[in-house]
Amino acid sequence: LSTNQLDDNDAISIASALKHNTNLQHLDVGSNQITDSGWKALHKAEFDDKSLTSAADCNHTCFIMGHTFEINGDPDTNDPFHRSALRSKKIYSVLSARNKECSNVQHLEDGDTPIQFLPDILGAIQRYSEYNQGDNSPS
Repeated sequence: LSTNQLDDNDAISIASALKHNTNLQHLDVGSNQITDSGWKALHKAEFDDKSLTSAADCNHTCFIMGHTFEINGDPDTNDPFHRSALRSKKIYSVLSARNKECSNVQHLEDGDTPIQFLPDILGAIQRYSEYNQGDNSPS
């Protein structure tokens, strides 16, 4: 879809479709007329960090080309975060940001996090806290 004069409305429509599409792996929307609001909508489809639920429910399979989104990595590199691990990486990123604010307990107590996410949360913490002991850090 690159070089097709797509605009923000097109990007928002594509982002909406990506929320439910788990088959598409690469999408090139570069060289279009997409501004920051369109890119934000596309990024949110890949990684919505508003809550643990939204992070877990976003698209974990599509790499959007044409703009840099750190969370899904580059499909042409040996990124240590395989696509099957992206959900855990995103959950960990939300937890890590909340930890800096000392607000994880508040969110867990407020019922923001469904109980069925606890195994994913604990797995993400274990996996990425060990990984981050070196110079590595998820986006």
